Amino acid sequence: MTREAALSAAARGWRVLPLRRLLPGGRCACGDDGCVAVGKHPLFNGWQRVASADAERVAGWWNGSSDGGYGIATGAGSDLVVVDLDPRHGGVESFSAAVREAQRE
Repeated sequence: MTREAALSAAARGWRVLPLRRLLPGGRCACGDDGCVAVGKHPLFNGWQRVASADAERVAGWWNGSSDGGYGIATGAGSDLVVVDLDPRHGGVESFSAAVREAQRE
């Protein structure tokens, strides 16, 4: 399933990268017992250069070498902007206020 989702994202022109997998007990495969991004950080260093929309490369990452999730490199390389709203800290309200303000201008 992850492989197909990563390939689907790459087909949209989004630069994909493999993420670390989760180990039994909810630990991260990075080996850091204090990892704060469990299963949510890149499998390798230099991911900014290596993230790719090339279907062959992306398929190869999930051809037995990775059973972790996938990430999408945002920004200029994928032409994506991500807005992460944290409702626990007023994110939705502050974003809504910013939209209303922009609409008034």
